[in-house]
Amino acid sequence: MYSQTLQNLDRRIRLVAFDWLSKQVSSHGDVLPRSLLAQGFIFENQKIPLVSPQGIFKPKILPEYPLSITTTSSGPYDDGFTSAGLLLYKYRGTDPYHRDNIGLRNAMLHHVPLIYFHSVVPG
Repeated sequence: MYSQTLQNLDRRIRLVAFDWLSKQVSSHGDVLPRSLLAQGFIFENQKIPLVSPQGIFKPKILPEYPLSITTTSSGPYDDGFTSAGLLLYKYRGTDPYHRDNIGLRNAMLHHVPLIYFHSVVPG
């Protein structure tokens, strides 16, 4: 379970990440280049990217929960939306106990907000 200090750090990073994304969308529009997302933002003198080659991404500074999930247009997973508009995001690989899958499941259970990226074109 997260200590209060870790919860506060996690919350602060997510607030900065969502604010940074909002500013990027205001500057660049709804379609952001992957290179910009991989570059990310600076938080307390530490670079925090928003994406990596993995679809479920947790930067090193976050101890437990992922920050973002990504669906690629030509990816191996059949992610999609329900008729109610809920995201169906497939686990990484086939092991539900993989650390990325556990982190994603715990984020859901604890109502931790995630950033969702969906590629519309490569890159």
